Amino acid sequence: YRLLLEGVAYLLRQVWVALTQEIARRTHAKPTAWIGSLTFELLLDWLGNELKKYLTEKCSIPLNTIS
Repeated sequence: YRLLLEGVAYLLRQVWVALTQEIARRTHAKPTAWIGSLTFELLLDWLGNELKKYLTEKCSIPLNTIS
């Protein structure tokens, strides 16, 4: 499980790196420039919001009394 989580984290980071490289290329930024327009936190927020659209699980447990 831990290895799976590390793999997912590595994959997310690589997606972020690829996206910031594309932003840098399109804005003609220097190779050493920091691209602050797409933070990792913002990327994760976007992904979380997209997942919420598809995962409509209720976050509650029904407490029915047993008769």
